[in-house]
Amino acid sequence: MSKRIPTQAHVLSDDTLKRIGYRLLCSVYAEYEWPNLRRDSDPDVLDSFLEHSDEEISELLVSLAALARAADDALDTLAQLEKTFPQGVGTLLINDTKTVLSLRQACNKIIHAKTSRWDFAVEERNPLYDAYFKAQGMDVRGSYKNPKAIISGEDRGGTWEATLFVVPFVIAVANWDAWQWRFV
Repeated sequence: MSKRIPTQAHVLSDDTLKRIGYRLLCSVYAEYEWPNLRRDSDPDVLDSFLEHSDEEISELLVSLAALARAADDALDTLAQLEKTFPQGVGTLLINDTKTVLSLRQACNKIIHAKTSRWDFAVEERNPLYDAYFKAQGMDVRGSYKNPKAIISGEDRGGTWEATLFVVPFVIAVANWDAWQWRFV
């Protein structure tokens, strides 16, 4: 059952965040498969769909980050989730210093980014459960799609670049009850 959370000016449902998170993950994972549908030559009938993919993914990412920030401002939702994702949801590079990207920082950086690009990586470690497997003494390897957004901008501290691990970010901010799951 959906939780309706009143904020200062609006009512926000956790189902809204889950739907946006679901659409974002579907759109991002579709990027891995589009090349399999194309012919070897251009133009392709799929081009009319693909010309919207960057905009769609960006819109969903910004919407999710903005709504997660609004929920956090009203209810401090991200503080509990930070404990569930102590390794963060990416890395933040500010003036040659790399740190862990927290959930709230990720939302802020997404909202204020000046540039963005995507890395549709395939890696041998599970993007969501690798830390859990390691904590259980397991060395689980396979072929896992691990999409990342690389965003950058400027603030008072100088220039910054964040590498956002999309899967843990979406799971964390779109599921207010993610704290009950073990990811570490």
